[in-house]
Amino acid sequence: MMNQKKTPLIRWLAASMTTRRLHSNAEEGKSITGRPPLYPGSTPALCQRISASLHQTMKLEWRLPKSANVPQALLAVTSDKPLVARILAGRGLSNPEEARRFLDPAAYEPAAPSTLHDLERGATRIRQAIGKGERILVWGDFDVDGQTSTALLVSALEGLGAKVDYHIPIREREAHGIRPEVLRGYIDDGIDLLLTCDTGIGSVDAVALANQAGVDVVVTDHHDLPAELPQALALVNPKFHRGDHSLSGLPGVGVAYKLVEALYEEAGRGDELEGFLDLVALGIVADLAIQRGDARYLLQRGLGVLRQTARPGLLAIMEYGRVQAGFLNDEDIGFQLGPRLNAVGRLADANVSVPLLTTTENERAREIAQQLERLNEDRKFETAVVFDSAMAQIEQESSLLQYAVLVMANPRWHQGVIGIVASRLVEEFGKPTILFAAPDGQVARGSARSVEGYHITNAIATQGEMLLGFGGHPMAAGLSIDRNNLEAFRRGVSKAIIEQRGGRGPEPTLDIEAELSLGELTLETARQLEALAPFGPGNPPVNILCRGVQVEEDKQIGKEKTHRKLVVADGDGGLRVEVLWWGGAGEQLPEGRIDLVVRMRPGFFNGAQTVTIALQDFRSAGDPVGGKGSAAAEVVDCRAETEPEERLAEILSLEVGAQVWGEGRGIEQEGTRSRGEMGPGEVLVVWTAPPDRKVLAEVVSRVQPERVYVFGVDPEVDEYHEFVRRLGGVVKYALAQYAGRSTLSQLAGAMGHSEAAVACGLTVLSALGVRGVADEDGGVRFERCQAVGLGAEAEETLRSMLNEVRAFRKAFRASEDAAWFLSL
Repeated sequence: MMNQKKTPLIRWLAASMTTRRLHSNAEEGKSITGRPPLYPGSTPALCQRISASLHQTMKLEWRLPKSANVPQALLAVTSDKPLVARILAGRGLSNPEEARRFLDPAAYEPAAPSTLHDLERGATRIRQAIGKGERILVWGDFDVDGQTSTALLVSALEGLGAKVDYHIPIREREAHGIRPEVLRGYIDDGIDLLLTCDTGIGSVDAVALANQAGVDVVVTDHHDLPAELPQALALVNPKFHRGDHSLSGLPGVGVAYKLVEALYEEAGRGDELEGFLDLVALGIVADLAIQRGDARYLLQRGLGVLRQTARPGLLAIMEYGRVQAGFLNDEDIGFQLGPRLNAVGRLADANVSVPLLTTTENERAREIAQQLERLNEDRKFETAVVFDSAMAQIEQESSLLQYAVLVMANPRWHQGVIGIVASRLVEEFGKPTILFAAPDGQVARGSARSVEGYHITNAIATQGEMLLGFGGHPMAAGLSIDRNNLEAFRRGVSKAIIEQRGGRGPEPTLDIEAELSLGELTLETARQLEALAPFGPGNPPVNILCRGVQVEEDKQIGKEKTHRKLVVADGDGGLRVEVLWWGGAGEQLPEGRIDLVVRMRPGFFNGAQTVTIALQDFRSAGDPVGGKGSAAAEVVDCRAETEPEERLAEILSLEVGAQVWGEGRGIEQEGTRSRGEMGPGEVLVVWTAPPDRKVLAEVVSRVQPERVYVFGVDPEVDEYHEFVRRLGGVVKYALAQYAGRSTLSQLAGAMGHSEAAVACGLTVLSALGVRGVADEDGGVRFERCQAVGLGAEAEETLRSMLNEVRAFRKAFRASEDAAWFLSL
């Protein structure tokens, strides 16, 4: 296999690339690159072909569960449920006592309220205000966390006899935080104490204004601490504690609850606290709080209270959302209750949510819930408009997906729904996303959402010099910026995200934790898995692999026919199971048998409990899942070799049939092959450092090796002018020798880059007087055309992509454990 001939294009590059030079506008210092697929001279068909290629690279990488030791004591904790015990062990919860505290809130010991920074000082001031009959203003926020925090504090303080008023900013006029000019009106009206919730940690000017007027301020918030803190009487915020502290993950409503807990326990009324936990559960789920420590504990207890809530407002919302209170779970909050409350904050005045959540009058509750229902329909429409617009922009500017953070802006997007759309794009593309509503002549206001393992607010903070304001937590943030700085911000925040994980950007992966047959997808299995609930950040739902099923029925469902219901059968067709495919309309399933990844949960339908099985991903049966060698291959690290060529020769003399993968300048090494020439074999030699993890996974999947030798030599193709020169030489040779024909895959192998990077590089062709035209067989044909100049922005796009590749290769060569980095 080692003596297999290279393709003519690869062979020519190895022999003569270093001696050829392309005369182009690049040598005159002019920009010759741009953003695919909108490069001048391209045909629409070629643009679509490149876009389809980019879409294929976004397929999820399936990662199979690693074998984990399950102690007998852990099995006992799960009441002899092996499946649940294996999943717990796979998630690092092998210790029986830790697992018990995770599963059972009764076994967990929550932190004392006094543990929170400044809480005792704040509670003392509030007690004084209540005792003196002073006026307290609760200042909240318009998202669900802020709404529930405000309702919790108002009702709890009124229960203690306090004189309370409240204010929730109107998004369209005030945005997040405390606007000094609005606060001035309340100060003039005679408030004595300002108590914030889910906001305030960055409100330096507003707190200074209150101090000047003799109004004390107690801030309760959970957002990351800014460089400058307000001079408030008390700053109650879990971010003052270490990241692994049991209180550090509390959202705003959790912080507000801990304050109320201290007040009620001091008053000897601790037995009343449970009645507030339904509001706490709503805020925790809606704010994407990471489920660990006290946040998970409060959510577990709060769900139990929410299932039995007597609040007329919540019952009215559940009725509109067709939620059965007794069977309510985290998904019902996330997809039914939360969006309805969010709608009023995003599109109207969220102050109405406080009476909704606190009233005891059924008629009043139904009246407000009806308003929310109308707003929720408007929210759905606006969300669909922005989502469709964002997807169209990605289709037109597919290079946006090559950044570690997806950053987009549009002057016509509704600011109230961009956060929702950002969350959907995170699910779609598996990377942090920041969307901006950027009306002409105004500041661009953005909403950010992240993926687990990447702190989006910390990444945004690195770009503070160009921002007008920002705030948030690991999974979400809000920010504002001059729209002229968006391009620089995109590059900077992407670089910051990559640096958070040592050069590794977010990758669309699907972690599979169990493999079951169709016959095991039962209500009883779903009930067992429910022991791991509630699910959310830090505790994701369980993905289950089912192999080799046959689709027997497939029909569209839903009012808009946007979803599908599949009926799948096992090998002999004797067992049939219904699988729901949310948003699956228009997608194509492979022919023949397929492997499915699904999630399952108990549901409620027609008065009875059922099991709901939802499709997450699919592929043709027999396609590699994780790679034969992805968990078992032996990895030999040769990156520190001082004489790599000699070591390679030694390996090849010992390993008959070894395949050497080398690209870029690496093709000049004798015996190397590009990615498209790799095939199944026992031994893989990674000679040059790969451009990204997807390409690496593709090659490993092709070879399925038992042994991998890792060198990671620099292919020397990441410097901008060298990249352009080599690409120009490839195209010039194709014109001279092969009637101008090639493919994106072949070009990517010759260049040592991803197809997306090469597609971006092809923007040079129009500036050189060459354009690409799509062939019917899926290839690219180059032909002469009139030269077209390109702008500096296009060059910056390519430079940014090359910088990301350079960072990945550097991390690949420098990581301590090659096996870990390759996930082998």
